[in-house]
Amino acid sequence: MTRTILERVITRTEGMDISEDLLEDLIEEGTEEVLSRTNQEKLNKPLEHVVIGCVLLRINQLGVEGVKSESYSGVSTSYLSDLPNHLQAVINRNSRPGKWKK
Repeated sequence: MTRTILERVITRTEGMDISEDLLEDLIEEGTEEVLSRTNQEKLNKPLEHVVIGCVLLRINQLGVEGVKSESYSGVSTSYLSDLPNHLQAVINRNSRPGKWKK
């Protein structure tokens, strides 16, 4: 059984109060970003995993966009500003050179 990206993200965010509309929007945004970074026209399985990773990162950053780090009562929190190395490696392996379409 092949599950959609949306179904897989819903499984990973179970118990969180996130609307399906927001998830669909984040998936569309993540897909566009991954396709743009790789110069591909469609996602393959490894790139689907990157989209899921992008969506989960964005969910964790909701409400703290633009914050690089914060500290309260001696507890410090830092936020990623780009994709983690393991996701960037998948993008690099699945990238292809090409021209911009007119």
